[in-house]
Formats: sequence, structure tokens, C-alpha cells
Amino acid sequence: MTGPIRYALTAIALLLSKAVFADAVDDSCHDMAKSGEAPPEMFAGPSALCKNKSDLALVCSGLVKKIGIESQENSVIRYFIVPNAACKDKDSVQSFCKVVQSYDGYQIFKNDGTLKADPSDPEYAWLTNPHERAAKVCGTTSEAIHAHLCSKADQPSQWNFAFAECPALGKQIYQRECSKVVDTCGEGGKLDSPACRKFDWCNEIKVRLHL
Repeated sequence: MTGPIRYALTAIALLLSKAVFADAVDDSCHDMAKSGEAPPEMFAGPSALCKNKSDLALVCSGLVKKIGIESQENSVIRYFIVPNAACKDKDSVQSFCKVVQSYDGYQIFKNDGTLKADPSDPEYAWLTNPHERAAKVCGTTSEAIHAHLCSKADQPSQWNFAFAECPALGKQIYQRECSKVVDTCGEGGKLDSPACRKFDWCNEIKVRLHL
């Protein structure tokens, strides 16, 4: 076999092996993306082994579902709010913003205050006040989200939010739901009567609202 032919066959073999290897890597990356355990660093950034953007979107979608379930020490949220964040695809960001602008999401972010990150982390400044950072990603502000949530919190399912986050509304709810109960049941009332069943609840709310 002459040299040129041998080199040509070798080159073809190398190209075929690379193609097979690339397919194997793609399959592995997709499997890891579906598992929900792979970190976004595997799919984004200069050292990423997996290059398929749809796999990265799958990973980011999985991260949204972990907010409030996994401890924020794992910095799930950082992949959406830091500069050059890995998760930027439209669907994942929309899902993320739904959480950010929800009652549960607001309290998850606000109650934590600061993501549990090492102060020496170069992105540490972006992990403080995470709700404000996240709101910015969503094209709004934490204050605007808070005002919107309070405007809709006069429903029994959201009263706890109103009592914790919306003092004026919380007081209105208390006056409406509890003023007669306290007046009727506070002094010798029959606490087991239907009219007095909310007495203990109203006293608890009164304490929470510092009334």
C-alpha cells in the first residue's frame, strides 16, 4: 500500500473515530442532563464538556424545580442571577421568573436574605439580596413584586403572606375577621360556640401584627 493511500485511510479512520466519540459524548451529556444531577458548568463556559444548548436548557429547567427544595447553600439560584449566568434560555428564565414573582418564591428568597456563599467567592456580591437580583433578571424590582403580591393577598390562602409582608392589609383582615370575635368572646364568652371558634387564631394574629 502506497504512502498517500495509507495516510488517506488513516485520516478517514480518525475522522470516523472522532464522529463515533462525539456521538458517545453527546449521548452521555444528554443522559446527564436528564438525570437532573449534572451541574451547569458541564454545559456552559470555556471548560464545558457538553456543548448542546438544549441539554443546558434541560439542566436549567431542572434547577428551577429545586428552588425551595434544595438548600440554597448549593447556590441553585446563582446560575440565573450572576453576571454571565449559565441559565439564559427563554423557557428556563420564564420558569425562574414565575417562581421569583410568586408568593412562595418571594418568601424563599426574602427569608434567606443572602445565599450561603463564601465571602471570598468572586460572585459573592451578586449573591446578597438575591430577590432584588432575581427581580432584575425578570425585568422588574423586588419592591414592585412585593406591591403586586400584597394587592392580591386578601384571599384566605394568602393571609399568612399578608400578615407577614403587608402590614396595612393584615390589619384590615384582622379588623374584618376578628373584631367581633374578640369583643364577643374575650370576656367570658363561650369559646366552644361557633362564633368563638376563631378566638385563639385571632389572638395569634393580633400578636403577629403587634396590635
